[in-house]
Amino acid sequence: MADPFEALRRRDVPIAPRTEFADELRARLVPKETAVEHGTVTPYLCVDGAERAIEWYREQLDARVVFEPMVMDDGRVDHAEIAIGGSVLMLSDEFTEIGVRAPTTLGGTPVSLAVTVTDADATFAAAVAAGATAERPVADQPHGVRSGWLIDPFGHRWNVQTPI
Repeated sequence: MADPFEALRRRDVPIAPRTEFADELRARLVPKETAVEHGTVTPYLCVDGAERAIEWYREQLDARVVFEPMVMDDGRVDHAEIAIGGSVLMLSDEFTEIGVRAPTTLGGTPVSLAVTVTDADATFAAAVAAGATAERPVADQPHGVRSGWLIDPFGHRWNVQTPI
């Protein structure tokens, strides 16, 4: 008689699922209206107050949550993902103990994010009314966009633009 525990002693051999199965499963798990793919480069923002930042980006930049915030025992967001149009941004709270610091802690940011919207003037004005700081007013630019620069309440610089 065979030892029933023999199967447990055997080494697991990983297998890759059939591509069709993986695609079908992904389609069932991620609704098409929220499905987005990460680009070759995906910005990862560090903010002081990730849950507030997500809400601000939702209200001001029409972002949608595509990966719910993973909240640690201490209340900090370890990882979340939002999409603005077809672009994904990852974000987390500060983890100064491992060198992950927000622009507000660092005293500014050397990085700017450009976001294309249907009405740069309206989006810019609403963002400033909601706590952003106007850096450069909206104006027609020689490279074919109408844009303005602002710093969001979490210290990140945005170029809000609409093609002319």
